[in-house]
Amino acid sequence: MTKLFVNTAKDWLKVNGATDFLLTDVEVPYVVPEGYPVTPAWRDATITSFSPTLVSITNSLKRQARSRGAHAWGIELRYPAMTRASFAPLWAFLTNLAGQSTTFLLSLPAYTPLGTGSGTPLIAGGSQTGSSITTDGWSTGQVVLKAGDWIGIAGDLKVYMVTGDVTSDGAGLATIAIFPALRLSPADNATLSVAPYFTCALASDLVTVDFDQCVKARGFSVDLVEAQ
Repeated sequence: MTKLFVNTAKDWLKVNGATDFLLTDVEVPYVVPEGYPVTPAWRDATITSFSPTLVSITNSLKRQARSRGAHAWGIELRYPAMTRASFAPLWAFLTNLAGQSTTFLLSLPAYTPLGTGSGTPLIAGGSQTGSSITTDGWSTGQVVLKAGDWIGIAGDLKVYMVTGDVTSDGAGLATIAIFPALRLSPADNATLSVAPYFTCALASDLVTVDFDQCVKARGFSVDLVEAQ
C-alpha cells in the first residue's frame, strides 16, 4: 500500500488493486521504487530550503517569530529540449508515480562534498539528539566536511546540511553541526553518507510537458519535494 498523505488524526491509504480508499489508523511506510532516471540528464537545478515559521507583527511593528521545528528540501530539475524518444522514459517514470502518492530516490551527483569526505564515517554512540552529532571512522587530521555539505544517516530519510567546517582528530573522531536538528536518534555505528540520496515525491499531481511541431519536449521541468 502507498501512503497518500497524513491527516493529524488518521491516515488515508489507497487499497491495492482497488479504486477506492481506506481510512485506517495503521502507519504504513513509504514505498520507494527504483531511483529517479539519470537519463535524460537534467540541465540545471534550483534547490529550496523550506523551514515553516510562525510570524506575527503587532501594530507597534514588534515582530515575534517561532520556528515550527520542521524542514524540507525542494528541488526543481530543468531539462533541455528533447526528442520524444529521449523524453518518453522520463515521462513514463513520472506518470507512473501516480501524482504525489509515491516516493523515489534522487541522487545529485554534481554536489560532491567540499571537504575530503574520506574514511568510513559512522555514528559514535547511540541516543544522540539535537543539532550536532558525534562521529568516528574518518581519515585522521583532515577537513572532512565543509559548511554547506550534505549528509545522510542510515535509518533516517532526512538529508541534513552541515553548518560548519568539520576537522577530524588524530583518532578519526569528528563532531558535525547540522541543520535541521536530528529527527531521529541514530543507532550507534549507523553509517553516515557524504553523498546522500534524497527521498522525494512530486510536489504536484500535475506532470505537464510542451511539445513543439517537431515533437520535441521543450522547457520541461519537474518540481520535487523531500518526503521524510
